[in-house]
Amino acid sequence: METLNKDFSVVKNTKTEAKKLISKSLAKINNQNFSDAIIHIREAEAFCNKEKLTEGTSISLSLLGMTQYFEDKSKFSEALATIHDGTQLAQISDNITAKLFNELALGNIHFCKGDNDIALLHFNN
Repeated sequence: METLNKDFSVVKNTKTEAKKLISKSLAKINNQNFSDAIIHIREAEAFCNKEKLTEGTSISLSLLGMTQYFEDKSKFSEALATIHDGTQLAQISDNITAKLFNELALGNIHFCKGDNDIALLHFNN
């Protein structure tokens, strides 16, 4: 039983660390400090990849694509491709939070691009 509790504690601590890294990224995005946000998102993505947290990697990719577009509006195609990588992982993980982050990222970049109808479809999903 002690081994099981220790294993659960490691998993819980790993997910807590991933949440902290993603939260740092969100704070930077909220402050429109996109270059620093990208650094934190890449750190979160690397951590989640290493720890095999598919939902965390999905969230990181969704945020990365969205933030890259916010930083440079000429990179819509690249941002969309990155977010779609996050879409695939959200579907694999079947994690509702990852799916919501993905729809939010898609909605935000389409809204910023002026594709309001497409943005609303994502926001309503």
